[in-house]
Amino acid sequence: MYFVPRAILDSLWRVLRLDVASASVFDRFWKFGAFLFAASFVSGSVGYALLKPFMRHRFVFPTPRVVWNHPVYAYEHIALMAVVFATLATLCVLSAPRLVGWKRHTATVLVIATTVAIGSPLCGLLWKFQNLRAGYTEWNLHFLMELRSGASQAFDLCWLVVLASIPYNMLAFAAAFGLMEFAFGSTRTAAGEDR
Repeated sequence: MYFVPRAILDSLWRVLRLDVASASVFDRFWKFGAFLFAASFVSGSVGYALLKPFMRHRFVFPTPRVVWNHPVYAYEHIALMAVVFATLATLCVLSAPRLVGWKRHTATVLVIATTVAIGSPLCGLLWKFQNLRAGYTEWNLHFLMELRSGASQAFDLCWLVVLASIPYNMLAFAAAFGLMEFAFGSTRTAAGEDR
């Protein structure tokens, strides 16, 4: 059972009329990407909101002391990771819609790992811009160097943060896996094949 219920995804798919079989390549990419972004952002946000009250003495995303703004701007970071996941998942699903079995699962795990590897430096940049917005730094040449260090630090620490974010990381993995399975199944169904 996945974190995102199948019935909700099916009904959302029908309501949005995401018929990808008759659409152009751009339309398919746009529709799949928007659907996967919305579904992953909503599932990530709901998971965060459900876990936050139970983790009063500990952050949902444990981070080093230098990144204390994570709980304040958690939804911005979730949205950024959802954009990266939706883009990579859409590229994967639309470029290889007929993957089955272990190849599909391997592709899903690679998309999730690549999402962490690409999204984490972007979250590091977002962290530095949040510090700028909060007034901790000023916009100057030093800030541009800070952007580079923020991306580098985020990439270096991302795997530790992901591993320490239990149980959120397990819920996010299940949601991403479920969304990828749904997307693969939807492309096969739209093409007239069985799941």
